[in-house]
Amino acid sequence: MYVKEHDIDKAEWFLKIDDDTYFIPSNLRKFIRERNWQPDDPHYFGHKVWFSEDYQLISGVCTAFSRRAIQMMTDRYSTMDHEYGDRKNFPNSHGICVDRDGATEEKVTSKCLKDVGVLPEETVDNMQQEYVVPLGIPFSLTYKRKPTSSSWFWRLKPQSRGDMENCCSSKAWGIHGYKSSFRMARMENYLYEGSTEQLESQMHSTPWNSSHWWHLWYIVKMRKEIETDVYAKYWKPA
Repeated sequence: MYVKEHDIDKAEWFLKIDDDTYFIPSNLRKFIRERNWQPDDPHYFGHKVWFSEDYQLISGVCTAFSRRAIQMMTDRYSTMDHEYGDRKNFPNSHGICVDRDGATEEKVTSKCLKDVGVLPEETVDNMQQEYVVPLGIPFSLTYKRKPTSSSWFWRLKPQSRGDMENCCSSKAWGIHGYKSSFRMARMENYLYEGSTEQLESQMHSTPWNSSHWWHLWYIVKMRKEIETDVYAKYWKPA
C-alpha cells in the first residue's frame, strides 16, 4: 500500500528480499531484458514453489514484481477482508486472500494476486537452472533430487529441473543464506574485487569437493557471466 502511494513512479520493478539474500541487480536487469518484459504488464516472479497442481507461489527469499503487479496487488489489498482472533471464528477463510492472524506473507501475496489474474512466473534458464536460489550456495550444489524426495522444495517440481551442480544459473540474481555480515561482504568481494584468475587459483588450492571448493566454483562461473555483461558496470556496488 505504501509503495503504490509513495514510490510507484520511482521505479519500474520492485522486490521484496530477505536480509540474508545476496542480490545481483545487473543479473535481474539482464533477465528482464532478455525476456522483453515491460513494467506496465503484470509480472510476479522468482523461485516458484508448488503446493498443488493449481496452487503455486513465489518463495519470499527474493520476490520480484512489475510496477503493474504492485498496482493490481494493492488494489486487491484495499478490499481484502480482515479476520483477527480465534481461527475457530473464521472456519471458511483458509486459502483465500484475507488479512488474518498467523497469515504468511508469501501465501497471502499469491492468493491476492491470483484473485486479480496475476500468476507466479518461475525463473529458470534454458537448461532448467534456477535464477533464485532459496537453499543457498554451496548446499544447493550438493543437494540431489531422489525419486522419493517429498520436501517443499521438490514437491511437484518438473522432473526436468536441474539438481546438484546443475541446480543454479550462473546468472542468478538472488542467493539466500548469507546469515552473517562477514559472509555477505565476502560474497561481494568475490564477485566484484580482485580477478577471476585469483579466485580460480584459490579454488585449485582448496580441497576438491569441499563446501568451499563448490562455493568458489560457482562464483567463478558467476563472475565470468558478469564480466561479459556490458550493463553490469552500471550496477556494480559503490
